[in-house]
Amino acid sequence: MPRDPATGGPNDRERLQHMLDAATDIQIYIKGRRREDVETDSMLRRALVNALQVIGEAAARVSDDGRSRVPSLP
Repeated sequence: MPRDPATGGPNDRERLQHMLDAATDIQIYIKGRRREDVETDSMLRRALVNALQVIGEAAARVSDDGRSRVPSLP
């Protein structure tokens, strides 16, 4: 995928894909799990926190133009 020419880093499309990938990972991680599993399984908890962090960091770096195209972006 093309990089953002201004920063050399990921562009908005890549950031959105990172967010979707992380959300998909979360769905996979929690399938068949219970709330108690998150409280007792530190590996699961860290995986979920990491995926949420990926979503948050990618969302925070989407450009204003990208945000105007995806108004539901967190």
